[in-house]
Amino acid sequence: MERFHRILLEEWAYIRPWQSKTQRGDAYTGFIQFYNHHRAHGALGWDTPFSIIKDNVPEEHT
Repeated sequence: MERFHRILLEEWAYIRPWQSKTQRGDAYTGFIQFYNHHRAHGALGWDTPFSIIKDNVPEEHT
């Protein structure tokens, strides 16, 4: 969890000055989308969190 906080600070919070809370909030939403769906994670074998989760969800059986 500490690593996530560091990445959040370095790649989102401190990357630029924000003009408003709304602008910062919109950027946060985009960053989390990027972090989970596009940013490769070394601890996950350079996969994204989403690719790991979607591959581990049991298929629905009818």
